[in-house]
Amino acid sequence: MNLLQKIAEAVGARADASLVLNELALLEQEKEEMEDQKKQAEALQLAQLIQLLYSTKMTLLQFPVATALKERQFRTASNRGERNCPTCGEELPSLVLTPNVVLRSSIDEWKLRDLDFKFQAAVSGINSNDHSRQNEALQNMQILIETPRYAVKVAEGGLIPKLVEFLKYKRLNTSATLKCLYYLAKHCDDHKEVIVEAGVGRRIVKQIYRGEKGLDAIAVLLELSRKETLRDRIGETEDLIPLLVSLLHNDNPDVSQKAQGTLQNLSSNTSFVIEMAEAGHFQPFVAHFNQGPQESRALMAADLIKMQLKGK
Repeated sequence: MNLLQKIAEAVGARADASLVLNELALLEQEKEEMEDQKKQAEALQLAQLIQLLYSTKMTLLQFPVATALKERQFRTASNRGERNCPTCGEELPSLVLTPNVVLRSSIDEWKLRDLDFKFQAAVSGINSNDHSRQNEALQNMQILIETPRYAVKVAEGGLIPKLVEFLKYKRLNTSATLKCLYYLAKHCDDHKEVIVEAGVGRRIVKQIYRGEKGLDAIAVLLELSRKETLRDRIGETEDLIPLLVSLLHNDNPDVSQKAQGTLQNLSSNTSFVIEMAEAGHFQPFVAHFNQGPQESRALMAADLIKMQLKGK
């Protein structure tokens, strides 16, 4: 519906006064034509949208309501408790405001269309070869993808491997990229499979070793490791477990906590537990040793002796 897009532009960030006035004039004309053609329902909705522009002064509000005089108003601080209608000045028989369902529906429709437009623009930017466009797109996508429907659209569009590949490049916004991957993993286990298959573990290890901050990266690993069937593939990533152990003493408590959680998830594999002990993290080793069967304890004891010999 082009009308709603015009309304969106008028009440959104691009609040150009002359543009708004032009749009209002066109909308008023269209409403009159509809009334002449007896299209009462369409004219009513259009009148509500026009009132939206006037009443909010280019600021989109969330709670359209109607007064007892059936005037279309909004729940703002200025009209709470007033006995007179803020539009016509007449005294209100009641201060009760009822939800304006039709107008609220129009606002919700506009918001959804606006988000869809922003999503398409972000996808286009990610698929471009222009680094500035890609960074701008990633900045916007990290917000959009918090909504599950856009995470699904990203996956369906085959963008997950591309996002993982973006972690290779310092010139791209890796923090925004990691947040995109985090929400993709959080919203769907199938997305986790694709992310791990694309090699995110190795990308993250290299990223942290080259000195980049690790909070967003470890958050991705922790979320991925929640899926039991992926733990072996994650833990087998070269240098990953020693890296996680080194992060247990990170100055950022969030990083150390997430590293601890990831190691805890990976400790279901005895080989990983031994590797953790070799890197200086013995708690999972001791827990497995105390809880494991006799045969497993004997093998772990042998591994412990080997570790002691290596340390001499």
